[in-house]
Amino acid sequence: MILAVFGTLASFKAASLGNQVVTTQNEAFNHWSNYQAKTIKKTTLETELYTIEIELAKLKDTDNALKTELLAKKAIYEQYKQEEITLTAKAQEAEQRHLLTKEISTNFGNALIFLQIGILLSSLTTLSKIKYYWYIGSISGIIGFSIFITSYYRNLTM
Repeated sequence: MILAVFGTLASFKAASLGNQVVTTQNEAFNHWSNYQAKTIKKTTLETELYTIEIELAKLKDTDNALKTELLAKKAIYEQYKQEEITLTAKAQEAEQRHLLTKEISTNFGNALIFLQIGILLSSLTTLSKIKYYWYIGSISGIIGFSIFITSYYRNLTM
């Protein structure tokens, strides 16, 4: 009976975390997509900066409008560099959260398997009256229970 209760709880937690796995994966993909977009903008801006610097060199630094434009674009470029660092950190954090959620979900699934094996062997003992099955079922149930408790604790501290 106890194994069945924990088996049911493990099943519900695995299903719940399965949904979170998809959500965290989408979040990580979104952060990486945003990072790629900013990187493309930064690369385009680098090309523009290079072109303006060439023009200024040709004009021997006499065009004040080009100098002003160059300074403005350099400020934007620095902003993109900072955003790139921030986005990288956010994307990596989301990726780590996704991997942790996926691992915990898998552990709940493993706990469910061991608990179901324990239930099966305990039921087989009742039908066949062979106590050997009960011992193996108890060990399987204890393993499943310990995986469940460990996964539940990791889920709470996530």
